[in-house]
Amino acid sequence: MRLSDNRDLLLIDNEYAGWNPMAMDLAVYINETMIDNSHPGPNGVKQYIENYMDEHEQARLIKTYMKFYFDNYMPLSHKAAFQNQSTKYVNMLYQKLKKQVWECAVLNNFFWGVWALALLNEETCVKEGIFNYEFALCRCNFFEKFTDLLSNMEI
Repeated sequence: MRLSDNRDLLLIDNEYAGWNPMAMDLAVYINETMIDNSHPGPNGVKQYIENYMDEHEQARLIKTYMKFYFDNYMPLSHKAAFQNQSTKYVNMLYQKLKKQVWECAVLNNFFWGVWALALLNEETCVKEGIFNYEFALCRCNFFEKFTDLLSNMEI
């Protein structure tokens, strides 16, 4: 936004500013808890795979999100299928949404890993310690984590 003309609006990093499917919202949140994109180190990025939410933490996040959606946004006509009870909604659909969250986490990490590598040009691809490689490596590690989770999931 320019001071001289406050009618202009500039959006930065607006890819998550709109509505997304519930599973993608949750997956992006979980992914972002494991990465620092403004780390003061030489590459400007650091991964914290140890920040991965355990099963209990993910269950609490997903179920709270589902309950909030049910209570505040779900159309009344859809609530009737669950006898207007958020606990029935959560109990019936939690496992399905959890699987979708992990699928979206895989997709989100794949997207950002490819994005980081696609930005490299001939000049930067030969330099060590640049943001794009480190960022792509983080996303590859997260991709592998969620791919493993999906392959071991029982539904």
